[in-house]
Amino acid sequence: ACPLIELNVASCARICEGTTQWACKLPQVEVLTLSGSPIDDQVLHLIATHSRRLASLNLCRCTLVQDPAVAAIVTKCTSLTVLLLAGCFAIGDAALANIAAPAIVELNLAGCQGVSDEGVGHIAKQLRKLQVLSLAGTTASDTAILQVASSCPGLQIFDAKGCPGIGDAAVCALAE
Repeated sequence: ACPLIELNVASCARICEGTTQWACKLPQVEVLTLSGSPIDDQVLHLIATHSRRLASLNLCRCTLVQDPAVAAIVTKCTSLTVLLLAGCFAIGDAALANIAAPAIVELNLAGCQGVSDEGVGHIAKQLRKLQVLSLAGTTASDTAILQVASSCPGLQIFDAKGCPGIGDAAVCALAE
């Protein structure tokens, strides 16, 4: 088995050019940075199955990633504490429906245009230890943020830049 505990192949355009079998050979990996790489759902399903120790996953700007693969990650990688999906435009509410990684403290969904109040509701119910949440550029509204504010008492950093549905009610609830 590979002894690597951290792997950063961000912006490596050739990472999935041939075989994807490397994704099956990282059982010890805890920190995986794939941001900006041409990672697809097939690779993520392999990672979800074989990298159960995964604590931090950065998929920012991995535009080929879709809901089913993220759903597999958040269901199978129960040790996950950091999940960064900024710029994954195909990600939506379905990816968040069955989060089984309650230890997540940082979640970045900036630019995930398919994330709405429904998805944020799943976050509020399942991720009570959340400290950092970015919903910038999503369609989240005050309604969902009220749920987050009441369910995630440890929330320290919240980013809602460019969310037209978030107003005074959300900010007041977060400030309490």
